[in-house]
Amino acid sequence: MPDNPREWQCDRCMLADYDAACCLCPLRGGPLKQTTCKQWAHLTCSLVITNVKFDRQIVWKPIDISVVQPFLESDRTTCCFCSQKSNGNISNYIMGLCVRCTNTQCMEYFHVTCAHREGVLFELNDNLTSFRLLCKKCQMNKLYRNSSIHHHNPNHQQNDRREGNIELDMMVIARYSPNCYSYARIVEHCDEMMHHVQFVDNTFVDNIHSADILNRDCEKDRPMIGDPIEVIWNKEQLHGKYAGCHKTKMYRIEFDNGLQTSFKREDFYKLNDDIPKRVQTTKIE
Repeated sequence: MPDNPREWQCDRCMLADYDAACCLCPLRGGPLKQTTCKQWAHLTCSLVITNVKFDRQIVWKPIDISVVQPFLESDRTTCCFCSQKSNGNISNYIMGLCVRCTNTQCMEYFHVTCAHREGVLFELNDNLTSFRLLCKKCQMNKLYRNSSIHHHNPNHQQNDRREGNIELDMMVIARYSPNCYSYARIVEHCDEMMHHVQFVDNTFVDNIHSADILNRDCEKDRPMIGDPIEVIWNKEQLHGKYAGCHKTKMYRIEFDNGLQTSFKREDFYKLNDDIPKRVQTTKIE
């Protein structure tokens, strides 16, 4: 590695072989290392694809693809992202091998670089020498299962506050504005469906209201996990994929001036709750 990282060059550029391309995926460009058979490969592809080895691991080259090379000529698996066969007859330009989602019940195949571009989860296995890849749909199923466990765990309550003993007309303390809390009373409570969304940047939220999903009527036609949806989130219109739902109890609270707002249980305090100092110091009478 040179003293100035900006002066670093990959093996392809050092040899000025600018027409070289990775033999393990269809992505043209990117830093490449040479294989033992005088082809080229991305380091990322080489690390992920099973049975690709390195003759000298300290410098991670040359890359030995001898075990997988026969499959470069015979594999016809189609990538679910680019829809190109691994090495079909469309063009000699299309090369590479597809890998499969680690979930044994999933049949999604993809090129390594296509998967990286589309947000597939790459995780290092416990042996620290191989990777497991989880496609977007399986990621969302996993998040949905974890979220369902989280929301149905009776021991999980923020600040040790319980749902029970909340009655209509009960006086509580709730956030009146971003900088202050005030007394209010409970006027209604009901179960509300909250939806989970994974946005295109992989951000996950689990508190989207049905009315904030713009392209589906969730009361009549709830999306399936993985369906593309448009939502309003933080006053912005965003795109993502549906990742499940859960029911949560919501409380309608009315302040002295008649303003009514819906709160979850963890967002307001009974008068006998252990009220944090930050709430006490910003409370208005």
